[in-house]
Amino acid sequence: MQGETVKSRHGCAVVLERAGVLILGESGSGKSELAARLIRRWHDANCFARWVADDRIYLQSCGGRVVARVPKPIAGLAECRFAGVLSVDHLPAAIVDLAISLHPYDELERLPDSGHLYLPEIDTTIPLIRVPRGDPARAEELVEAHFAA
Repeated sequence: MQGETVKSRHGCAVVLERAGVLILGESGSGKSELAARLIRRWHDANCFARWVADDRIYLQSCGGRVVARVPKPIAGLAECRFAGVLSVDHLPAAIVDLAISLHPYDELERLPDSGHLYLPEIDTTIPLIRVPRGDPARAEELVEAHFAA
């Protein structure tokens, strides 16, 4: 897209109201589950929420912002562990406003500073919150608190 480099990354992306959210973590860390729970939570609150991509995303720097795009072969699909691949409402792309990184509890600071994620593949930085993996309800609360602030 107009000379900008596009890089592929393992992760999920969703849109919650007007905010694009990138979810990163190791395989099996709960990225898809957290994305699905966030979408459900926003829908339940009568707010706009959509998948962009599950499992694989293209990231691109565009005018100093990060854009997440879904690879065409997986557009509109999301994996539900132990249930299979499901069709989901999705958007083809979103500007990323926040990154969520899933970590084991013992790797998280009790009182973390506000963080940023540097994406070297596209030489861009975005706001980051680190959340515990394996506790999607707590992760939802942290994401909601971030947007309420």
